[in-house]
Amino acid sequence: MDGTTILYTRLFDDGRTNIYSAAFVDRGGTVTALTDTGKDYAACWSPDNRWILFTTERDGDAEIYLMDPTGAQVTNLTNMPSIDREPAWQPPQPE
Repeated sequence: MDGTTILYTRLFDDGRTNIYSAAFVDRGGTVTALTDTGKDYAACWSPDNRWILFTTERDGDAEIYLMDPTGAQVTNLTNMPSIDREPAWQPPQPE
């Protein structure tokens, strides 16, 4: 988020994956768990730093979800039987 917060996927020994954020200024001294399903990964910031896209398999297949920087307002964007993963924001279009 604006270069002050890093998103990362934590892989646990048992294979679970969750998304965390860490403050860059203290080199990870302040870490926040954003998800806890054990099936979330590949997070990326929106260009305006207001949203996070990520892949999750919490519904049984890979879907792309959206959440705010606190881990709230979690919404399934794809909700299809197909496999949807590795989200990316399209660059802003020139006006």
